[in-house]
Amino acid sequence: MNILCNFSPKQIFFNNVTAINSKFVVRPSFKSGLESDVFEKSSDKKIETEYGTIVYDRENKFSHFDFKEPQSLENAFKTIKYLQDKFRLHSYGLMKSQYVYDDFVNAFGSKFKDMKFTKYLGCGNTAVAIENEDGKVLKLSERNQFTFDRSKKSFDAKVYDSGQIGSFYHYYIQEKCSQSCITQKHVDEIARMIQDEGYTPFDLSVEQVGIGKDGKTYLIDPECAKDEKALDEAKRRCQEWMLKYGLDYDYI
Repeated sequence: MNILCNFSPKQIFFNNVTAINSKFVVRPSFKSGLESDVFEKSSDKKIETEYGTIVYDRENKFSHFDFKEPQSLENAFKTIKYLQDKFRLHSYGLMKSQYVYDDFVNAFGSKFKDMKFTKYLGCGNTAVAIENEDGKVLKLSERNQFTFDRSKKSFDAKVYDSGQIGSFYHYYIQEKCSQSCITQKHVDEIARMIQDEGYTPFDLSVEQVGIGKDGKTYLIDPECAKDEKALDEAKRRCQEWMLKYGLDYDYI
């Protein structure tokens, strides 16, 4: 069975993709000019590059990148930029912004100049995660991941070290949690733990949950636990300030 696919706006057409047993298999003659368009649906996909290996999950989404050899922070970011430009690892998120690469290296480069990195784990809207040689995760962010300076709770993944650089940038060295077997059951478990601590689950999914070395379920993205009372207080203060200067605050 031949399938005609239209990749708008580039208008890339092909009719030599065959569906076999729920797999999408690209015939050898297929050339789209895009290096990550179609992959096998039923198993992980890997692409070897001169800098290392790109790994995609079973849903054909970017999973992680294994550097061929340990990299400095600056070289790691150069490689990530190259991969994003060439292979379109992310369709959204922080690494889609070109300024991030230089800004993050300038902000964090000296702090972590002696640390080497083996794996790029991905990014969200405000943070980037890379794994170091010790198997720990360094998370670099444009803002405090613990919203409104909330304290760390039992449901949070272990944080070995954290700090702030300048006015905006924050870093966290976290325990790496396994996500290979996470299901909705684990997500529901974390949601209950967040609520039991008086917080509100926010944008919570399997991508924000992991299993620690102790076998327990943890939240690996602290921003997914919101302090509604602190948020309401921040809104109230903002409204007062805007009212003072005659500004419209109805949208807040």
